[in-house]
Amino acid sequence: MAKLKDKDSTEIARAVRVLGQLSVERTLPAIIECTKDKNEFIRKEAVFALGDFKDRVALPILDTLLVSLGDGSEEVRIQAASSLGVLYERTTLRSIFHNNLLLDEAQLRFLLSMENGEKAAIELRKLLKGSSNKSKICIIRSLGLIEDRDSASSVAEELNNEDALIRQTAATALGKIKEGLVGYKLASLFNDPDKNVQVEAVKALGLLKEQSLSKEMLKKTEIRDINFEVAVLVSAFQLGDASVIDKCINGIEEGDNTSKIVYTQALGCIMVSTEKIIKALNDALNSEDQLVKIAAVRSLGLLKSNASLFNIINMLGDKNAEVNIEACLALKSLENHQAVVALQKMLE
Repeated sequence: MAKLKDKDSTEIARAVRVLGQLSVERTLPAIIECTKDKNEFIRKEAVFALGDFKDRVALPILDTLLVSLGDGSEEVRIQAASSLGVLYERTTLRSIFHNNLLLDEAQLRFLLSMENGEKAAIELRKLLKGSSNKSKICIIRSLGLIEDRDSASSVAEELNNEDALIRQTAATALGKIKEGLVGYKLASLFNDPDKNVQVEAVKALGLLKEQSLSKEMLKKTEIRDINFEVAVLVSAFQLGDASVIDKCINGIEEGDNTSKIVYTQALGCIMVSTEKIIKALNDALNSEDQLVKIAAVRSLGLLKSNASLFNIINMLGDKNAEVNIEACLALKSLENHQAVVALQKMLE
């Protein structure tokens, strides 16, 4: 708080950003005041800080961010759009609520947060059409996080944007919004010139549960791009094709190294943990190909497989530094005391 009176604008900006992370209620008025500063950098960091603030039901936060959507600086407007998405992300709100399910207060705060998110979405929708491509990326991303169904058709229009990053962001957002009526528009991106756009379109269709497009999507597995093939397999599973799991397990045993990477990554992304899957991933740890090992460790980390704890710990001694790093990250995700001990030994 004392730093907010500093003569150096960089010190003020740094201080207000940290205040957002700390989220102490009595400091909120000071953060809001910084959103009115003459210095653009300070305003931007203050708006960022409001996105970090943990009190999602505080109306002063929502109102201030909505005002900042009209700031004279595009950088501040972009940050305001991003902060609104982070604050009112539906997945985060549901997680907070379910962790406090028995508390009446938690339910009330959840409903108020959802209401704030709807208000934010209304203003973000208004901004979408007249904004620059740079701003559109953040607005679309936030509308996706808020899962605003009313924006689905407007976001779908951006699938035709000349900017590949906007097409990619729009596809991702539509997967989160889950409005089935726009599914056919996503299918047109299967042949997009940008590979990242293709990947996000496939992922989105899996989340939309568009059964009618599953056969067309599976034809694309012939394309030799690892990320794309992983996305196709995961989406096919989400669309109800349970045979994908056996296909992946068999592929790890019999395929070439590129195929093994695809199938190993897909098993982690499918997020289903069975004895057969864990065994297949543990077997992949013995591969001579470093990229297969990395994929296997990463997938075991995603699945939080404590049954693989000691196998992952053994990867800390691998000659390849990337394998070591992935093993550290996987052990962190396990939140297991023995994993902590192994990481401490790694530091020695």
